[in-house]
Amino acid sequence: MVDELPEHVQFAKEVVENAKKRRPTPKEWWEGKTKEEQGKLVSFWLILASIFMWFMGYNAVSSNLSVYTTKGLNLSAGIASIISGVSMGVSAIAFIPVGYLAAKIGRKKSIIIGYGLAVISFVLICFAIMQGQEAGLKSVLFALFYVIAGFGLIIANVNTFPMVTELSTAETVGAYTGYYYVATMSAQAITPFIAGLVMDYIQQKYLFLYSAICIVIAIVLMAFVKHGDSIILAKGRKLTKEEKRQIRLDSMDSAD
Repeated sequence: MVDELPEHVQFAKEVVENAKKRRPTPKEWWEGKTKEEQGKLVSFWLILASIFMWFMGYNAVSSNLSVYTTKGLNLSAGIASIISGVSMGVSAIAFIPVGYLAAKIGRKKSIIIGYGLAVISFVLICFAIMQGQEAGLKSVLFALFYVIAGFGLIIANVNTFPMVTELSTAETVGAYTGYYYVATMSAQAITPFIAGLVMDYIQQKYLFLYSAICIVIAIVLMAFVKHGDSIILAKGRKLTKEEKRQIRLDSMDSAD
């Protein structure tokens, strides 16, 4: 009787045999998917691209906030900290109500609204705040517009991650979560450099125009997404306790 091979040798043989098997080409892999699977994959890639452009736009501003307020608006660094703190406070309050908004109108529409608020705010900061204005007026206008943009940030962030996980399965949820963070982190690594070039070689205020353009691209990409949206409540139907609990959990997960 022939002795069985040791377990580690059997494993090595299986690895070699699997490596010899012909793998499908990208075209064959794609054609092997159903129409629904193809649609979900396209939506997933569009969502990731939209998230990438969104973070390119918003983080260009957040990473250069103190530079712009001190050098562009000639305000003190303390005022910049206060404005940032107020924006974060509004964000903390808005997380859960924003989750309810998505249940009413859907995640996709909610995200586009959030993007739109940021675009309007950044365009107003770029063109409505002038160098000759009184320091107090500049501070108030900038704080108002930036807080509105921060509210847009929350609307977008609370809904983008659930859209990604909605398109995943039990086997792919970990990979999809990783792709989400690759999109966000890579944008946050790239955009401060580009934003710095805009501020150094064009003009400080055009930082916000650059950000607005990035977010407009994010809106266009999100407009083509067909899958991953939440189920909108029927007219007149109220959320159950379990649905409210799930919305709160999803909102807290997005906050992380």
